[in-house]
Parts: sequence; structure tokens; C-alpha cells
Amino acid sequence: VACWPSEAAAPRRTPRASEGSTSGVERYAGHCRCCGGTTLAPLPEELEPGTPFSLNIVALAMYLRFAHHVSYRRLSRLMLELFGLAISEGALDAAFQRGKPRFDAETAAILARLREAVPVTNAIVGIDLADRKQMVVVTDHDSKVLARRTFRVKAWDLGAALDWAGERAAKAGFAGVTVACEPTGHRWRVLGQLAGDRGMPFVCVQPVITSWSRRTEDLTFDKTDEKDAVLIARATAQLRCYVPEPINETWGRLRHLGARRDQLIVETVAQVQQ
Repeated sequence: VACWPSEAAAPRRTPRASEGSTSGVERYAGHCRCCGGTTLAPLPEELEPGTPFSLNIVALAMYLRFAHHVSYRRLSRLMLELFGLAISEGALDAAFQRGKPRFDAETAAILARLREAVPVTNAIVGIDLADRKQMVVVTDHDSKVLARRTFRVKAWDLGAALDWAGERAAKAGFAGVTVACEPTGHRWRVLGQLAGDRGMPFVCVQPVITSWSRRTEDLTFDKTDEKDAVLIARATAQLRCYVPEPINETWGRLRHLGARRDQLIVETVAQVQQ
């Protein structure tokens, strides 16, 4: 605590009262001119630390930040322009830090599921999907390429490529393989079914991760099938991937609701413009 006896240097609290009840406090800090220490006024026992923003606002900010990778600066401007809320970048970060412990258990469960799908005993098969040209690489967890080959077939005919990759992994001493690709178009679903038929774990890497990895690799924007396949395998080894949800009734219902939502938004915007 501060040892200076002056009341001006001691911690002070200024409550804001509304109808006889305290809804918030202003915390003051006291600075000691003797020892140079600073003491922050404690909060009242009945008033826990919190945020002036509702949970819905915080949830929306977290969604925009972590799902759409919106920067702090742009997110602060969005809150001001859309909702009239002046939220600084520091306040946004503080709100995210307060909410982080609530996601620790879910994060641990996701990582455990990924480690089960990408075990160290499996080689990684990175596949860059296209229409008639499929680039397949087999790597270890240090991104060392064990084998690579181009298959000029449709996605439905990639079964032979998976069998070839499994053989190359077995020769290198791996117990199995984990198949990885980008979830673009419809081909990744076909590849997932082929991998499932062979008992091979299947994961996906978001294209934005591959794109940023390409830029950080050599600071260029050039795109090649051979490089992208290796980057997909590398991201998988770093667990920067996800296990896609199985196709079932729930998945189909969510897909239908998403399409219906997009349709309603288009119709609503069209009516407003008229």
C-alpha cells in the first residue's frame, strides 16, 4: 500500500447511484511520493468486475473478430457506425480476455479431437483438389516430403491415389495416413467419403490459412499446386485444421436453413431498395 499519509494520494471511489442503488463505480489510484508505489482503489464486495456492454454485443464482437478475422481497429469503427457504441480497442481486448476462460474447456476438447485425427504415428497426405488435376504429397510432421505425385483424374477416382499414399507412408514406417485438403467446391466431400471407406482420418484446412501461409513462406502471392499441397500438409501438422461434421439430418437441416436465410436477406434488401 502507499505509505504517504496525504488523503489526496490515497485511493478514492466515486459511486454513481441511481434510485438509491449503485450501478457502477469510478476507481481512482493513489500515487505515493515517498516510495513511488501506486495503489488502485478496491471494488465494493457487492460489485464484481464486469463490462458496460451486454453479452450480445460482446458475443457479436467475438464472432466478428475470431470467425471473420476483423481487426481491432475496424471492429471498433463497426461498433460505432452500426450501434453507436464507442468501444476502444483496449476495451474490446479486455472483453475478449474476460470471455476466454469460458472457452478453455471447449478449446481443449477440439484440440484433443484434432490430435486423435492427426496422430504422430500417421503420415499426412496433403491434396490440392482441382477439376482433372489432383496434386498429392505425403509428408511427415516436420513437412518433409516423403513422396509426391500428380493424378490427372476426377475427384471420384482418387481412391487409387489414397492407396498409393498409404503404401508410401507404410514404407516410411508410419502406421497410417491422415488425409487433408481445402473445403472448396464439392470435391472435398467426395474425398472425405473415399478416405472414410479406407479408414483414413480426414481433416480440412481453410483456404485463408493456406493463403496466409503462402505469403509468409516466401512473401509472394504466387500459387502452385505443388506448393499448396505441401502447405495444406504443414497446416495439418500444426493442427491448424478442423474435422468436418458428418453429413446427417442435422447437417442437412442447417444447410437448408442457411440457404433460406440468404434468400430472405436478398428479398428483404430488394424490398427496401424498391
